[in-house]
Amino acid sequence: MGFRLLVLVAAMAWSACAGCDATGRTIGVHNESDCTIKVRFWVGDRGPGHADPAAVRGDEVLELRPGQRVRKAINDDAGYRSEAESFVRMQVEPIGASFKRVVHHWLELNPPEPYIVRVFGHRGELRFERVPATSTLTLVPRELWPRSERDAPALSEAAPAPADGR
Repeated sequence: MGFRLLVLVAAMAWSACAGCDATGRTIGVHNESDCTIKVRFWVGDRGPGHADPAAVRGDEVLELRPGQRVRKAINDDAGYRSEAESFVRMQVEPIGASFKRVVHHWLELNPPEPYIVRVFGHRGELRFERVPATSTLTLVPRELWPRSERDAPALSEAAPAPADGR
């Protein structure tokens, strides 16, 4: 009886931690930057040509402080099927008080799984790399962002013109 109970407890512990390692259908972020960041993963269907930005589905928004790490299983509701049938993108936005312009970063994470990204650098100059470095990531052009994000008002670094036209 004791041996069976031990096997049952070990099996339950293993299944509870199945998403803890960085293998398989996992997304994650290691925030090694000097700022808090908002991160959202997006999933879409692979096909010929560029994906329709309206067909890309977003996962929950995560907020990570400097030094914080998050890993989780890819949400089935996001529509992820496999490396061959789906793509994974990541949106990163530094947050906090600053006079610097806020810049959104959009990355496509190329297979293989897991989709883990290390974010490092300073608030205005964030950099990104895959963990482990067995795969690559690519910057996504603005025209391929989901419409709600692409059409958000852009901040200008130039001062607005005076109301009287001078």
